[in-house]
Amino acid sequence: MSDILSKSPGDLTLRTLNASSFAQQAVTFLCLNFNGQSTRFNELPKIRCPSGIRSQINFPSCWDGVNTDSPDHRSHVSFLSTGPDNGTCTDPLFPKTLPRIFMEVYWVTQVFDDFRRQAAVPDQPFVFSNGDPTGYSYHADFMNGWDEGVLEKALDGCNCNPYGDPSCCVAQGIFDIDQTKQCYISNTVDEITLGTLDSLPGINPVQAHCYEQYFATDTPALLSPVFVYSTTAAQMQSSTGTISQAAQTAMIAQKAQGTCISNGAHSSSFTPIFLTNFSALIMMTIVICTLPLKTYFGLL
Repeated sequence: MSDILSKSPGDLTLRTLNASSFAQQAVTFLCLNFNGQSTRFNELPKIRCPSGIRSQINFPSCWDGVNTDSPDHRSHVSFLSTGPDNGTCTDPLFPKTLPRIFMEVYWVTQVFDDFRRQAAVPDQPFVFSNGDPTGYSYHADFMNGWDEGVLEKALDGCNCNPYGDPSCCVAQGIFDIDQTKQCYISNTVDEITLGTLDSLPGINPVQAHCYEQYFATDTPALLSPVFVYSTTAAQMQSSTGTISQAAQTAMIAQKAQGTCISNGAHSSSFTPIFLTNFSALIMMTIVICTLPLKTYFGLL
């Protein structure tokens, strides 16, 4: 097994935009209109998107050539010289060029158009499961742990087109892709995250950019070990880990600055009124929750 290279664009704590930051330029949201013009935003769009929302994130493409990770999972890599989309690795601290990783996720938000008028903020009613209604905290992680030589062989040989098409590898005899097989892992936390939920995971409150004052309550128990399966989801449920770290309650108060979307005093009183799953590039969960006189649609 080769060394594992990791990199993580995005910052889970962000609620405001620094337009000059390459890291924040790397996170965008496309308001899709398949019958017209799609529009790109740096935050969750504050308009209706006829064909849904596509979240987009560019990973750093320059590496220091030495460290496969760093304490913050970001300091060993950097973005290209002129931004996430363009440039070269001219910084002598990050001289090695990495293959570009660009991740897109399609959110089928248009099916909730009839519910928008119930929302606390009808122009932008969606919230990520960490409580962020802005989208600035959107985040992704990449870990590369290929067997020695496998990824290099794919990069050198799977180039029948410029789109990263896995069928190129099949044509070259590098990989045999069996789409009837799927990979599953057992639960890593002792918490229900699918189905009808009483709150966002971890009972996260909905936070505006000002970090409203609230009490962060439960951190779910961690399960260990984690089992990996190449089988059916039903069979996967037959083996799960046991609690290795108990659930914790953290009383964290943060002072509000500016105008907040919701009052933290109500943060633990979500009542779900609708939930459904959609499958696009990845599986996602969308929740509509109601506070007293306020409704939020959750993106998990």
